[in-house]
Amino acid sequence: MSVHRSPIHLDTIRSFLGHPAGMIISANQTHVFSLRVHRNKGAWKQNCLYEKEETIDMYRLIQFGVVAMIWFFSALVSWYEGSAILDDPWEWKYSTPFSHWLAGPVVHEHDISQLDYFVYAAKFRPVFPSLLIVCTVYLLILAASYLNQRTFAYVLFVFSATLPGLALPFMDATTTGGTWLAIVLSGCALVCAALGAMTIKNHSVRQAKS
Repeated sequence: MSVHRSPIHLDTIRSFLGHPAGMIISANQTHVFSLRVHRNKGAWKQNCLYEKEETIDMYRLIQFGVVAMIWFFSALVSWYEGSAILDDPWEWKYSTPFSHWLAGPVVHEHDISQLDYFVYAAKFRPVFPSLLIVCTVYLLILAASYLNQRTFAYVLFVFSATLPGLALPFMDATTTGGTWLAIVLSGCALVCAALGAMTIKNHSVRQAKS
C-alpha cells in the first residue's frame, strides 16, 4: 500500500516563515550559522598564527645551525693562528693575560694558557676573532628573540651598553687587530641599539592596533 505524500508548496513554506514561530526558527538558524562562521574564522586565524610561529621557529633553528658552524670554524682557526705565540717570546709578556692570571709570569712555552692563543690572534690576526665575536653576538640575539618583544628589546639595550665597555681596552691598542676589534664591538653595539629601538616601536604599534 503506497502512502500518498502531499507536496510542500513554496507558498506554504513562505506562510510558515511568515508565522512568528517560523520567524523564530529562521532567526535561530541564522544565529547558529553566524556562530559557526565566527568560530571557523577564529580557528582559521589561530591555525595561521600557529603555522607562522612554526615557520619562524624553523627559520631560527636554521640560523642557529649555520651561525654555530661558522662560530666553531672561526674559533678553530683563531686558536690555530694564535698558537704562533709559542714562537714569539717577545709577546709572552704583553699578550698572555690569562697565563699571568692563572700561573704567574710566563717563562717557558708550556706556561702559556691556550686562552692566550685567542688574545694573540686578536692582536695580530684579527679576521677570524672578529668573525667569532660577531657570531657570538648573533647567537645571543637569536637566543633572546624567544622572549617577548619588550623583554627582547631590553636585552638588546643591555647588549648595546655592554659591548662598548668590552671595546674600551682596545681603543688605545697599538696593533691593527686591537683597533679592528674595537670597531667590531662598537658596530655590534650600534646594531643592537637599532634593533632594540625597532622592536620597541613595533611593539607599540601592535598595542595601538589591538
